[in-house]
Amino acid sequence: MNAPALQFKRHRFDIEDVRTMRRMGVLSHSAKTELVDGEVYDMPGDGSLHRDWSDELGRWLHRNLDAAYRIIPASTLVLSPHNAPMPDWYVYPASIGTRNVSGPDVSLLIEQSDTSPAYDLGEKALLYARFGVRDYWAIDLKTRRIVVHREPTQEGYGFAKPFQAGEAVEAMLLPGLILDTSLFRVG
Repeated sequence: MNAPALQFKRHRFDIEDVRTMRRMGVLSHSAKTELVDGEVYDMPGDGSLHRDWSDELGRWLHRNLDAAYRIIPASTLVLSPHNAPMPDWYVYPASIGTRNVSGPDVSLLIEQSDTSPAYDLGEKALLYARFGVRDYWAIDLKTRRIVVHREPTQEGYGFAKPFQAGEAVEAMLLPGLILDTSLFRVG
């Protein structure tokens, strides 16, 4: 006689649950986590290559954008109650309050990958597309390749094109903001 199969209940978290877990010490305040479709992901800590690129990208963004834009490094972007990733960079108009930013408001979102390119090009790209992020760049720090994602739909991006080091990429919603990763003195 076969025993009935056990049914395990999964618990789907929202951003308030995650905040409560941090307050209660269940999740460390210093832990790098993301909330994706109600699941909490522990993200790897930033290594020296990632930190060097963050420094270069931050300098580039601040040098090329004025006070009309907010430049947010490594901070949670609340896309819905169950989706709060922590992109490496996102830029949006300064006229929008931080609590009111939605996916379509983001002018440029950048993920830097040295340990997680498959995640950034797969699950994260789909997440950002589902929430209407119109210009998403995934940079592979080891190869300096940028994969530009545009034309978001619920099924993913309609446009995804890789640019190699030495090829210039211009932000779609920030005319004149051009990046060539071969010019960065890192790695």
